[in-house]
Amino acid sequence: MKFDKTAQQRFTDLYKRYYKLMYHVAFEVLHNRVTTEDVVHTSCVRVLEHFSQVSAIDSPQTRNFVAIITKRIALTECSRMKREVPADVPTELENFDDPHETPVVAVERRDAQTALLMEIRRLGAEDQDILMLKYDNKFTVVQIAQTLNMDAQVVKKRLQRIRARLKSALEEKGYDTI
Repeated sequence: MKFDKTAQQRFTDLYKRYYKLMYHVAFEVLHNRVTTEDVVHTSCVRVLEHFSQVSAIDSPQTRNFVAIITKRIALTECSRMKREVPADVPTELENFDDPHETPVVAVERRDAQTALLMEIRRLGAEDQDILMLKYDNKFTVVQIAQTLNMDAQVVKKRLQRIRARLKSALEEKGYDTI
């Protein structure tokens, strides 16, 4: 794969712009500096292979494209090493400053949040990516479709199915859902 000077400069700019993000995403999964560095460099190679899809270096689509590639490679590496992905199980109660919320209600809410996180982890990587783009990054269905190279109607239907699956799983565990 040959690149002209402009493409080389654009890739260098992308690397400088997103290196810390890639490192952070990989380290959150692996918790190992050496393996994280390997994943970051593998991610750069993968981004380079699909560099023609990158229209603007400093855009939410590019940021998420890089983050998703890095996360998938980190998860694959984690599986390869036969290690479990660390759980993000919170240890403290958040938002306990609500004077109307009793400690029992706060603990129940926290349990429900933890159960939801566990169910999200059971989803496939692509479904997790769709949720991340929708709720963490506040993307519209059209933006998600463009980022993941999918049809907008497919993304919309997948979101509906994911929500239904999560709601059903939580209800089976006895949690009230809206």
